[in-house]
Amino acid sequence: MSLLKLIQERNLIYVGKRKVVVEGNRYKIYLPSQLNELWEELSKVNTKVEVFIRIKNEERGK
Repeated sequence: MSLLKLIQERNLIYVGKRKVVVEGNRYKIYLPSQLNELWEELSKVNTKVEVFIRIKNEERGK
C-alpha cells in the first residue's frame, strides 16, 4: 500500500526503521526528511499525532 493511500484511508504514515539517538539528557527519533513537506504542513495547522513504536528483535551488526 502506498504512503498516500495509508494517509488517506487509515491516517497512518510509515516512517521506516529509525534509531533512538541520545542528545544530552533527551532521547530522540528523527523523522525522515523526505517527508519534510508533510511535517511542515502538519506543524503549520497545529496537528497533534500519536506515535507508536514497534521494537524489532534484531541482533546488533546484522
